[in-house]
Amino acid sequence: MADTPIKIMVFAAHPQDPFERTGGTVAKHLARGDQAMFVSLTAGVVTHAFNTFPPTGDDKLRDIENVKSAKREEFERAARVLGLTDWRALDFNESPLLVGLDETIVLVDLIREFRPDVVLTHHPVEVGRHDHMDCGRCAIAAVDYARADGFPSPLAPHTAQLVYVLLSRLPQRSTDGHVAPFGRRDRGYFTRDQTKTGCNGRVWRYAGQAQGGL
Repeated sequence: MADTPIKIMVFAAHPQDPFERTGGTVAKHLARGDQAMFVSLTAGVVTHAFNTFPPTGDDKLRDIENVKSAKREEFERAARVLGLTDWRALDFNESPLLVGLDETIVLVDLIREFRPDVVLTHHPVEVGRHDHMDCGRCAIAAVDYARADGFPSPLAPHTAQLVYVLLSRLPQRSTDGHVAPFGRRDRGYFTRDQTKTGCNGRVWRYAGQAQGGL
């Protein structure tokens, strides 16, 4: 892929996540002529808006729509600074991040419209960050469904060639197979043999936080 322009699509749980996790890598790719699209599944008003709402009161969330608008504006300004021309700030339910058929259709349609070569998203078992895990699972599922002729979408199927999972921190396995406390950051790769079927045979790789290229 190094000599041919590619299309990169990033699915993240909250508006700041794609910049924090992939901004450096995406900036390098945009500079060389590749194309990228950021998708935030939520407005980030639950876990990314501390000290914004009153701590108590039945009407403490009365200004939530204004906060959502502000978060979307921040997302759009950051996207323009980075050099993106494609982005979406969705409004899926946050914490818990609830994704049913309607939301999945939205994600599949975005994939089929943008037609990425590479998809980046949160690791499906980023323990302790539940919105991230839910985003990773549903984004990887949407990549799978996007290739299926029978999925309820009017757009043409599309197969992404690579799915990278963003590595923040993962539990380490102890020698007896139980999950051990968080340890060093493993920057290795999933291979086809390690993932078995993986995402329909495509390689899942750990993508370090905004470092290096694809």
